[in-house]
Amino acid sequence: MEPNTQMSPDQRATEAMRSAGAAMMKVVYDAKVSKSLLDIVQKAEDPAQGIAQAAMTVITEVASKVKGMGQGVAYAAGPVAVAAITELALAAGIIKDDTNILRGAMEQVAMMLKGRQAQPAAQPQEQPGGPQGTIAGGMMQPQEA
Repeated sequence: MEPNTQMSPDQRATEAMRSAGAAMMKVVYDAKVSKSLLDIVQKAEDPAQGIAQAAMTVITEVASKVKGMGQGVAYAAGPVAVAAITELALAAGIIKDDTNILRGAMEQVAMMLKGRQAQPAAQPQEQPGGPQGTIAGGMMQPQEA
């Protein structure tokens, strides 16, 4: 959707969330990226922690790579990444029951994001026990408006 100066603030927020969610889905369901994300989940001691770490990788990538998307919008759309990665892990047989794992991963991502928002922007937060950096091969590309 083209930016429209006649859109209300609520409409702009809704469109930003829709774009952020779509960007996260595009990243998560990319074949090479999904394999890397599933590796993160599989190597974690706790599946919820692995999903949260994988989701934070996607959230960070989307926030930094998508043109015009603010960090807050990417953070707000984080549950999309958590749900998609949980779905992938379930389909891959890495996890068996997604209800408690999904809830736990959502809670962990919320805590991680809260910690990031409390820090100055110049100092990125380390993810304890999790891989750092961009998604395998830097698959996320900026979207054109």
